Amino acid sequence: MSLKQTWRLYRRNGIFYVQRNDSGAQESLKTKDRLEAQRLFNAKNEAERLPTVNRQIALAYLKASDPEAPKRTWQHVMERIASLKKGETKRRWETAIKDRAFDELRKRTLFALCNHGRQSL
Repeated sequence: MSLKQTWRLYRRNGIFYVQRNDSGAQESLKTKDRLEAQRLFNAKNEAERLPTVNRQIALAYLKASDPEAPKRTWQHVMERIASLKKGETKRRWETAIKDRAFDELRKRTLFALCNHGRQSL
């Protein structure tokens, strides 16, 4: 594991930004607070070094905010989208989600790690 950081932190006009060392891509952290910027900067570099650990941390936050999220399937997503539609658009969605082409997708969970490491897609 390389200890070289992927991102560097800088401030321009009071706003903190990060820049990728390899590509030069820049991104605003949308904060003027140095501590918040440092935390976001560290998180971006950690995500590059330890993507699996970072994913597990994200999953823990997700489970804490919505305990049912790990169990949700794509069928739930399709039904939820259809429930937000009205009129002819709703009818089209309800018809479309019954299509057999979605049979393999509809039973898969949204988050692969939620199923004890099995891939969802």
